[in-house]
Amino acid sequence: MAVFRSLRYNGYFKSISFKDVDLSSLAGKIDHSQGNESIVHTSINGYKISEEHYEHLTGAPVLTQELHSLAFASESIRSIDLTNVLGIQTRGNQQSRTQPDYTKLCKTSSEMLRPITLLARGQLQTCHTINMSGNPVAVDDIEEFANALVLDTVAFRSLKFAGCRLGDEGLSALWTAFAGQAGSLEVIDTSDNQGTIKHELLKYSLRQLQYLRKLNIAGNTRLDPGQSLFEEATLHTWELEELDLSNITLNDATIDVLCGYLGAAASWNLETLRLNQCGLNSKQVALIFRCMGQGRRMVVEIDGNRLDEGIDDLCDALSLNYGPWSLSIQMVEFNLETSFVQLWKALTVNSVIECLSLAGSATADAMSTASCNIIAEFFSKNESVRFLDISGFDARLDEGHLGREFSHTLKAIKSNQTIEHLRVRSQMLNINIGDLADAISGNKTLHTLDCEDNDFNLSNFRHLVRHLGDNCTIRKFSAFTPTELENVVKKAVMTANFPVNQSRRSSLMLKLRNDKPQISNIEGILAQQLKEEWDAAVAELTFVLERNQKRFQEENGANLSPSDREGDNIFAASFGGLALEDYESSRKRPQSESGLVIEVSEGPMLPDIQTTPGGQVVMPARTNSTVSSDAAVSPTSAAGSFALTGETPPDGGSISEKLLPQFAGASEDDHDNSYTFLDGPLSDSDLVMQIYRRPWGETVSCIREEDDGN
Repeated sequence: MAVFRSLRYNGYFKSISFKDVDLSSLAGKIDHSQGNESIVHTSINGYKISEEHYEHLTGAPVLTQELHSLAFASESIRSIDLTNVLGIQTRGNQQSRTQPDYTKLCKTSSEMLRPITLLARGQLQTCHTINMSGNPVAVDDIEEFANALVLDTVAFRSLKFAGCRLGDEGLSALWTAFAGQAGSLEVIDTSDNQGTIKHELLKYSLRQLQYLRKLNIAGNTRLDPGQSLFEEATLHTWELEELDLSNITLNDATIDVLCGYLGAAASWNLETLRLNQCGLNSKQVALIFRCMGQGRRMVVEIDGNRLDEGIDDLCDALSLNYGPWSLSIQMVEFNLETSFVQLWKALTVNSVIECLSLAGSATADAMSTASCNIIAEFFSKNESVRFLDISGFDARLDEGHLGREFSHTLKAIKSNQTIEHLRVRSQMLNINIGDLADAISGNKTLHTLDCEDNDFNLSNFRHLVRHLGDNCTIRKFSAFTPTELENVVKKAVMTANFPVNQSRRSSLMLKLRNDKPQISNIEGILAQQLKEEWDAAVAELTFVLERNQKRFQEENGANLSPSDREGDNIFAASFGGLALEDYESSRKRPQSESGLVIEVSEGPMLPDIQTTPGGQVVMPARTNSTVSSDAAVSPTSAAGSFALTGETPPDGGSISEKLLPQFAGASEDDHDNSYTFLDGPLSDSDLVMQIYRRPWGETVSCIREEDDGN
């Protein structure tokens, strides 16, 4: 409430984001205080709401009143981001077996959408960018909003309703109304909803739109055989930057139109193309790649397609450098091992791909030793890939691994001179830990390494840390997710043997059999000793990462960001995880007097371990730690994720990553007339509401005024 009211009559911030901030506590609450201070009836520029509008707000919930005040009172706010403000997509709720009350949640969404609808209808707001993604929206509210969109006096530039549980009726109403925004609408995202739109309606509305820059209609329609989703003239009218057609089975007619567009000058602004689970075969993908040309400055995703068919065509295109400089081929199961091997051979000789993800892609069976040698050859000979994800995939009913032999291929990374960011989760690396450790110690180019979900134990972890000591370039390292770390420590404590030899063990156990309190004490001592061993390993890791970070900053200047290589911001945003953290931290001024941006907390890695009187091990909540960085792009676990942006969505997010910005966009001019939230990097006129937790032991310093007193 205090934040909302402090932003009233604000004349500075252009955009405000409440993304992932749970506002459900304000839902349904009524302000019973005397007077009407909770309702803003006059804007900063003197406009007033009608008496009918005022009466509606008088009995409205607090959330409605505050969003009305925020959008109405300020003359500067152009963008409001309300993505997932009901807490549905939090990790805890995703893993819960309890089904959310969507009827109640729809009422809460109504409290947020209705005030915006009323202001738009009355031409009483300057905000033209609304993001409601991740919040269930009722059909009645969508229809009311759609009725406002067809008015000549209403103009929005960006509307996002992704993952709002809209059915056929709601989606159809929205897309019918989009035609009324033909002269202003630039960004549309209605992806990942439950319903679909008739192909004819979608095609008609798209034909009306004149200025589209970003279009995400993943899963929104089913195409009629022989009819293209787009008219060729329509595509050439737009200046598209992003296009997401995922989860729509594309027919040949649509592919032909898309290929013609990619080969024309009208597509030169296109930066991102997502064709995930579109039923494409390798021959069709090869045709698309050849039409876009060689080394196209574009991020392309073709996850989950059927690539066995026509693999020769795709490999020929890749071998000749046709296609993008950032490519994602995740979650593809190759029925033939020869197809997968062919792909790796083509990628080895490709010299334009700099960001590559094959996470979750594998053969039906474990790869043979000969095939694994082909992957090792990729590590040895490829000279272009700088961001690489070769993670496996784990789920309750499915999995995708490269097999036990795969870990041997990592030895070749020791001599690789181009890979800077490597993610290799869920590949059973604990079986041959020495291969990874040897690669780490000898490599001279890696900046970040993410090897979570590989079932490392304490011995594995310490072995990796020791070899990290020989590496001078790795600045960020992640071996465990928070949940994985707690589970491995619990398991180790429960199975720990007493530190005595076998001859003394029997007599000791006989003596303690009738002395349960002493058993509990011994188990507590063992648990504490184990915790101290983990802390010692993390302390050593902290020292190594600090040392490498210091060396990096000394080489690049203590107060200066290193000069970017072309595409670094694009690759970091697409790749996510530690690579994004590393990019963001390198762009910031140091946060400590020593010039270091230290990501490992000063406090102990694990809290004090306790045991109950019955000897049960109790693990309190973890303190902050950077043993994990969990917001990576790899789909290496079965946990559900919310695909709002079309990219393979981030995992739930570790503590350390939540303290960092969640985006990194390409720089572009943010003119007021075309301002869209998060089109580019944040500026001083953007405000992001986030839950921030100070690292353990960190003190709070005073806020100093600028020299000019402003």
